[in-house]
Amino acid sequence: MSARKSFRPLAVMVVGAVLNVCASGLAHPQQKIKSAQHPRAIALIHALVIPSPASDAIADATIVIRDGKVVSIRQSGSIPPGSECIDCTGDTVLAGFWNSHVHFTEPIWQDAATAPAERVEAGLTKMFTRFGFTHVFDTGSDIKVSAALRKRVANGEVTGPEIRTAGAIIYPRNGAAKMLNASEHRDVAGAPLRTPTQPELDLSLYEAETPEQAKRLVANRLNSGSDAIKLYLQAWWDPAIQLPAPVIAAAIAAAHKEHKLVLAHPSNSYGLQSAAALGVDVLLHTTPQTEPWSTTLIEQLKHNGTSITPTLKLWRFELTRAGAPAEVVDAFQEAGVQQLRAWHRAGGSILFGTDVGYMPEADPAEEYRLMQKAGMGFRDILRSLTTEPARKYTGNAANGAIQTGKKADITVIQGNPNKDGADLNRVALVIAGGNVVYQSARK
Repeated sequence: MSARKSFRPLAVMVVGAVLNVCASGLAHPQQKIKSAQHPRAIALIHALVIPSPASDAIADATIVIRDGKVVSIRQSGSIPPGSECIDCTGDTVLAGFWNSHVHFTEPIWQDAATAPAERVEAGLTKMFTRFGFTHVFDTGSDIKVSAALRKRVANGEVTGPEIRTAGAIIYPRNGAAKMLNASEHRDVAGAPLRTPTQPELDLSLYEAETPEQAKRLVANRLNSGSDAIKLYLQAWWDPAIQLPAPVIAAAIAAAHKEHKLVLAHPSNSYGLQSAAALGVDVLLHTTPQTEPWSTTLIEQLKHNGTSITPTLKLWRFELTRAGAPAEVVDAFQEAGVQQLRAWHRAGGSILFGTDVGYMPEADPAEEYRLMQKAGMGFRDILRSLTTEPARKYTGNAANGAIQTGKKADITVIQGNPNKDGADLNRVALVIAGGNVVYQSARK
């Protein structure tokens, strides 16, 4: 790859023989470009642009960004004088990616409200922006942590992805103690991390045994700033630990009354069947430990409008950590792949997610590969990364596309993922809300 990414003065001839000169010296990716401080437009030039999964590609296109929004997108378009130009020759420009299953439960985030901006930005870059994610959905963390991060990103104090959160998870009776207190799960609890000097957690804040308790916990989450509710339907370590159906139904009704979605961790057959019967909005994880998904189950989930976040990479992580033989790991992961294949063939809604924060491995390359193995093509995976989560979580799929007048959330990929899906993981540049938040090393 040539030095085509250098930010240099560039002249572009446009219709009418008008010559517009780009300004040099685009800010370093960790410097925030704000309209009040940086009135110049940003122009992505010579790009192959795919505005949405349903759009035709636009070759040799120019995208102009100003005041955090897309001003224009056209083939060989004119460039406002003084724009900061980014040469995207050989690159593909896509809408910013969503990671719909993350956690902020690692120790690095526990002082999220007060930690130096540089450290917070480094953590967000390591987990998200370097892989193209401009939006993330936290599916279970201490609300004080995720809300603090969300606020610092939103007010421009740190650069990073837009953050939504489900806050703390709601568990069955006897379900929270192991997740919240066991040392091996302190980093995935969905509650404040404990130290040896802290008192035992009040489990009534995390467990629901009756519909009344479920309603109270839902109200607590929403009053604390959660964007959705997450239910842990069944314990993976003890299938007898289950949220009763009336409790699940009460939680769903309470959340839906406030126009909030319900995310559910199924764990096993009871959780899976309950999610389908009672109508959760997002099913978090495939379920390789169950039987293959039947047509009846799939149609019921589809009828409810349920979306699936597969997290196929998770199964290798879990079984490898448990010491399972390689052939067992492969077979278990393959079962999840086949469940996704059946869901995809049936036209089910799919949201991309990796469970990073629970898993220390942030790289999504394996998830892309396994989704391809399940029969998803580039456009299918792109839909799960952009328009489908935007539709689910904002009510408008257009918020996951590159459109004039819309917020400039953009992921620039080296190469053409339409030809090679592996290129999805070769991120060159990320723009969130019109700000450059990540730039790869230039060759």
